[in-house]
Amino acid sequence: MSTKKVARKVPQLETDEQKRNRETVESIANNLAQLSDAVASLLHGPLKRRALFVLLAHSSGSSQRQVEAVLVALEGLKKDWLQ
Repeated sequence: MSTKKVARKVPQLETDEQKRNRETVESIANNLAQLSDAVASLLHGPLKRRALFVLLAHSSGSSQRQVEAVLVALEGLKKDWLQ
């Protein structure tokens, strides 16, 4: 009968660099979630969507379609990437 020793995983400690990287990623994810929520609030607020697109298109020099595409994409960031 052979007696094999079972290797146990030793928990590895997080290095300073790994900790900074993890914190940076968490910060970016948090900022993206806040941005997505803010855009959703803006799009579902009292100002009509169409009026919002017209105002932003006029002030940015972009087309209304481009403005709409960007805002809809920003609104979906949280759902698409963080959940």
